[in-house]
Amino acid sequence: MSEKKIVVENRKLLYEGPFEIAQFFAAVEGWMEQKGYEKEVKMKRQYVEEKRKNFEWVVELFGHITEYASPVIRVRALFQDLSEVSVRAEKRIKKLDWARALIVFDGFLETTLAHRWSQRPWFIFSRAVFERYIYKFQERKFDDVVADDLESLYLALKDFFNRYAFEPVQKPKKH
Repeated sequence: MSEKKIVVENRKLLYEGPFEIAQFFAAVEGWMEQKGYEKEVKMKRQYVEEKRKNFEWVVELFGHITEYASPVIRVRALFQDLSEVSVRAEKRIKKLDWARALIVFDGFLETTLAHRWSQRPWFIFSRAVFERYIYKFQERKFDDVVADDLESLYLALKDFFNRYAFEPVQKPKKH
């Protein structure tokens, strides 16, 4: 049985403007390969209405710290009012996607301590007393790894969106 501990919850990134949605996915994949994470796509939905299109994407990224502890980063991306827009970039007109993006990051530390000697009742009790009154080492040992990796992904996606600071030639139509 594994235990999940929430380290970072609801870290939000908001963006409204032009970008390439395929390049967004490539940016997440590139960060993942650089940091040695694996992914599991939990949900990928597209809501198409008469005049608007919304896209929702939920993925969990799994890393490796030790044989019993692994960081998990959940990325929930919602793109609302997705449409195509023309922008002027490098003295030419380019077609990009335009949307209001909300990306929510959650960071967990998943530990698997089942069938270990440290799961004996006397050890759990003594560790709880030690961490409560003396020093909180065990429960915070790997929290920094999860928080640092989540912040690194947040900054990578923020830099990705900052690259698309173009002036639109044609503004998207509000519905």
